[in-house]
Parts: sequence; C-alpha cells; structure tokens
Amino acid sequence: MKTIVYLVNNASYFVSHRIDLALEAKKRKWKVLILYGKSSAQNEQNSINKIKKLGISCRKVNFNKGSINP
Repeated sequence: MKTIVYLVNNASYFVSHRIDLALEAKKRKWKVLILYGKSSAQNEQNSINKIKKLGISCRKVNFNKGSINP
C-alpha cells in the first residue's frame, strides 16, 4: 500500500484546504498520514477529531510556524 504524508502547521488548515485531496487518496487505496504542529487555533481539537473520524491517521509533531530550525 502506498502512503502519502501531509505536513501542515495545524490540523485546522488541513481540514479547510486539503481534506478533499486526502479523501481522494484514501478512495484510491493510499494510506494517509497527517503530521501537524503546535497550534493556537480554537477549533484545532475539532479538526483533529474530524480527521480521525474520516479514518485518516494523524500525529502531532514538535514544531510551530514561528520556530527557527537550529
């Protein structure tokens, strides 16, 4: 099974802008994984729940869009 990984700043962005791409990949039998960073978005947990409810794996990683890579 092929895997596609989306790396996004926050899960809310993914749900509002890329969820259709992930659903199409799932329909074509791809494994989909979302990696998302820290977020202050108020609806972040709702977005994570929606992603999981759709059967898409997601994991939080330790980065945020304002961090500097050492």
